[in-house]
Amino acid sequence: MSAIPSSALLSSDLDTQSASVDVQPGSTTTAFFTNSTLTGYVKVCKTLARSADDVLAGQTFTYSLTATFNGVSIPVPGVSVVAQDYPTQTCAFAEKGNKMIALPLGTLVTATETGLPADGHIQSVGTSVSPSNLNAGSTSSTTQSLYVGNLPAPNNVGSFGAGSVTQANFTNEAYGTVEVCKTSSSIAMGTPFQFTVAGASIPPVEVGYCSNGVLLPVGTTTITEGSQSHITLTSVTASTGAVSQSGNSVTVTVPYDSDNIVTFNNEINSGTLKICKAQTSSDAGLQGQTFTLGYSYTVDGETTTGSDPLMPGQCALPIYNVPVLNSNLTPVTVSITEQTTSIANIGLFSVGVVGTDTVVSSPAPPTHLLSVSQGGTAATEVLNSLEGVTTVTFVNGIDIPVAG
Repeated sequence: MSAIPSSALLSSDLDTQSASVDVQPGSTTTAFFTNSTLTGYVKVCKTLARSADDVLAGQTFTYSLTATFNGVSIPVPGVSVVAQDYPTQTCAFAEKGNKMIALPLGTLVTATETGLPADGHIQSVGTSVSPSNLNAGSTSSTTQSLYVGNLPAPNNVGSFGAGSVTQANFTNEAYGTVEVCKTSSSIAMGTPFQFTVAGASIPPVEVGYCSNGVLLPVGTTTITEGSQSHITLTSVTASTGAVSQSGNSVTVTVPYDSDNIVTFNNEINSGTLKICKAQTSSDAGLQGQTFTLGYSYTVDGETTTGSDPLMPGQCALPIYNVPVLNSNLTPVTVSITEQTTSIANIGLFSVGVVGTDTVVSSPAPPTHLLSVSQGGTAATEVLNSLEGVTTVTFVNGIDIPVAG
């Protein structure tokens, strides 16, 4: 504010936009009110989300800017910001010729992060505005709008916000991928297994194949394989970093801008079979008598057989590593058969099974064990193979002679 003559200006108040002037008789006094547009500044700031994202420190991030005031576009060049280690925030002003650009209060500015890699290994994961009341909205994780220094008219009156700075804040994370592969020497190729990665299910991974890469924040993640009966996870290896395993879950490294191939190997469990011979009591008088017991089981079309001569009170050597499942994960059954005998008046009175195996079928006691020509027949116990040790005992006694 000013006056002519200058001595006529007694006082002025910019806040109330008023002035007091002295008017002398017979003279003219002129009061001058000078107006200018109130302006502020804008800057873009960068922060990394976690210490794990320090792999991005030193990289330059670019932003395009648009500005509009009262419906008129204002040309504003873009800015670049170099990221620093977490949690340091770095900023850059909107400048032209190394001079900060002054924008009218209430100008709407939109900042958009550009140049992020298409593969997603660097992502903008959050935006905000400081001061928060000047937030004009965010349309995506890479775009933030704000008002410069003040809200738009009619709120940008007086000197509120003049010369102030409004900033758009962007937070970034580094990403990598993990890939799940499935191997086995005993399970058929193409057999599917279920997995979760970072708590989320992925499509089944088949034996002999791998999943697509799963994009995740750099650091560590947990992969869990769904459990299946009679199958054991025997090993887990990774192409990057160490593997920490707990049951069917593993914690592995997520590398920056790279792929960690994590391979799960599973094998079918096996069990042990013992075959024993007993008599109903010592009164049966079968001590020293020999009986022939045989076994057979088929795995993937290949049959394994064996037999042992046993006397009451004896057990054959254990039969180790009997697979519980075929390669297509169907059950394996084991047949144990006592052959007919030339010893007179002998019958099978019971079959005892101790262990986890489940009985498919048993011979009906008493089973005459005389020769077929004398009306006898062999006796067969059928079991599903299961883990652990299963002991099968055939108990013989004196039988009633078969009528001729």
